[in-house]
Amino acid sequence: MVTTYLAGAMEATIDNGRGWRKEYRDKLKDLGIDCIIPEEGEDKIIKGIDLRELKKSNLKQYKDIIRKIIFRDLEIIRKKSDFIIVKWDGEPTTGTIDEVGYNFHELHRKNYLVTSLNPIDISGWFLSCFEEIFISLDELIQYLENCNMEELKMEKK
Repeated sequence: MVTTYLAGAMEATIDNGRGWRKEYRDKLKDLGIDCIIPEEGEDKIIKGIDLRELKKSNLKQYKDIIRKIIFRDLEIIRKKSDFIIVKWDGEPTTGTIDEVGYNFHELHRKNYLVTSLNPIDISGWFLSCFEEIFISLDELIQYLENCNMEELKMEKK
């Protein structure tokens, strides 16, 4: 089985991206693709703290928690993910950009982007990290159905 990490804006969204990640996981499971959802397991780090409020009230504690999340997420990408699927429609995000860059430049693994944006409106640096770009989940699924899943498997470091 191949495993993908589902990346996309969290902080700038109402539900931290939970809705689309659940939809993607449900549909990708049918292709034999296991999905890693970043916020699952973060409760051990966050411990019920409202991060949006903490950012306003205690910046040091907020940064300490976010640093733990960053380290955890990058370790998950390195040790467990074969490739990354990103859903991004221009929402403010830096975590997603860092994850994609790390996966492409450091791990030499593939990233796939699902976006409603015209590629001409996406930064060239970010855009260059993607193997393929799709306008919908259905288009991505059609592409993946025609892929050799074994070729998507990567050696974990």
